[in-house]
Amino acid sequence: MPEAKFNELNYTFTINVSEQISKELRNQFKETLSIIDNKLISYYFNLNINNIINYILKLNDWEIGYGLIAEDDEYWNLYEIFLQEEFRELGLGTKLFEYIKNDSHKSNKKIRTYTLPSDRRAKNFYESNRITARVLIMEEKRENSRYRP
Repeated sequence: MPEAKFNELNYTFTINVSEQISKELRNQFKETLSIIDNKLISYYFNLNINNIINYILKLNDWEIGYGLIAEDDEYWNLYEIFLQEEFRELGLGTKLFEYIKNDSHKSNKKIRTYTLPSDRRAKNFYESNRITARVLIMEEKRENSRYRP
């Protein structure tokens, strides 16, 4: 897949497909979500995910964000989309998401994504990009739940 370039805020950004996401960038994503639900995020990071496509958003040679897709028979599952804190609220996440969505349509697949119920920022992002909740997964309460017993 070809590299995409766009100009925003007087800077040139690129999006390209990569074999791997840098550990530093992925760890920032994990740390951000672990604040919300460390046990669930630890479980997720130990899953064996196949058919991965990584999209890297760069400012010059600096990796500032990424999207991680797992392709299955019907969907492109967007398991992770992340931007470093200082690049949020600038429309860059939407640019990355639109690029991924356009690639998914070339494969005749729709985007499916996942977020934690209490991650309002992620829910707002997805809803603003025309992604809506279709299923809610329920599980037993864990000890130290933030909800009342």
